[in-house]
Amino acid sequence: QELAKEFGADFVVYPQLDEWDRTTAIIYTKLKVGVSCAMRDKDGVEIWRGEGAESEESAGLSGRQILAQTVGGLLSSMEHLIPPAVSECCSTLPNCGFEPQK
Repeated sequence: QELAKEFGADFVVYPQLDEWDRTTAIIYTKLKVGVSCAMRDKDGVEIWRGEGAESEESAGLSGRQILAQTVGGLLSSMEHLIPPAVSECCSTLPNCGFEPQK
């Protein structure tokens, strides 16, 4: 409510990082990011909620691939999973009577 009042907004969107998970086994790596957003009107009433997630899995086969997979799994960045997770989260956001601009 205070944010909406401070900025003169009709609503405020509150993003949240729900999951930031990396699973690494000897020949397997899984990365997963989960997000959610809630939109609240200026009175604090929730008028929309969305969730989204993105994951990536990989597995090595040969000895060299196993080593690369293990080291790569420990060092790999997860930031590239955020945009698709947020996009999925916001995909249910209503257009409020306006057609999206491309």
